Amino acid sequence: MSVVSQPAYRVLHVFGQLRRGGPAQALAGIVKHSDATKFRHMAISLLPADARACGQIEIEGAEVLASPTPVQLRRAVVQADILQVHFWNNPAIHAFMASDLPPVRTLVWCHINGLHVPQIISRSVIGFADKIAVTSRATLQLPAFRALHSDQCDVISASTDFSRLRGLTFAPHDEFNVGYIGRVHFAKLHPEFVRMCADVSLPSARFIVCGDGGAHCQASGPTWDRLDNPRDAARCRRGACRPRNDAHPRRLFDALAFKCIARER
Repeated sequence: MSVVSQPAYRVLHVFGQLRRGGPAQALAGIVKHSDATKFRHMAISLLPADARACGQIEIEGAEVLASPTPVQLRRAVVQADILQVHFWNNPAIHAFMASDLPPVRTLVWCHINGLHVPQIISRSVIGFADKIAVTSRATLQLPAFRALHSDQCDVISASTDFSRLRGLTFAPHDEFNVGYIGRVHFAKLHPEFVRMCADVSLPSARFIVCGDGGAHCQASGPTWDRLDNPRDAARCRRGACRPRNDAHPRRLFDALAFKCIARER
C-alpha cells in the first residue's frame, strides 16, 4: 500500500520592513532548520527591503517579496496555511492588519516587549492573532496579556543561528578584550557607550566594535579626551570636531585601544 505524502505547509512571514537585524536573522535560522518536506516559507516586506537581509533568507531556501502590490499581497495570504506577522510598531504593519484579509491561521510574533511607548502591544494586535508569541516574559505582565489563556500565548526568543560561528578558535592575547557585534548606531547603543568605555580603568582594556550603522569611530584619526555627546563621534570622524587643547594624547582611542571596525556582518 503506497503512502501519500502530505504537501508542505505554506508559512507566510510578513514584515513591515525587512532589514538586517534580529528578526531577519531569526527568520533565516527558522528557514534553515525547518524540515523542508513539512514547511515552505515565504517572506514579504511591506516596504522596500534591505538586499542583504533578503539574500540571507533566500539562501536558506525561502522566497522573498518586497513592496508587493495589493494583488500580490492578497494572493500570498490566500495561498498561506499559516500567516506569521513579525510585529513591532510600524505603520505598514498596522495598515496590513487593518486591511480586508481573507481567513487564515494567524500567529503574531512580537519583537518588542510592549512596556514603553511608542513600542506598545495593543489589545487590537492581540485580538488579530489566533496565537501570539512574545520574546520577553516581562510582556506577560501587561494587563492585556494577563487576560489570555495560557494556550493563546508563548514566549519564543528571537534567537540567531550560531552555526555561523563554527570553526572559530581562541586567539591568545594579552589585552582584556570586550567585543560588540551588532548595529553601530545610537538607536541601539547606550547613549553613554563611548564614555563608559573611556571610563574603564583597566590599562589593557580593548574594545572591538564590529558592525555597520553610521556611528563608526576610526582608531587612525585624531583623539579626544572627552566627548560631551557620544554622537559627536560621527562628527569628529568627518573632521567637524577638534581635540581639546588640554587633552591627554591618545587617551580615548589608544590608551584604551578603542577600535571600531566598520564592516559587513
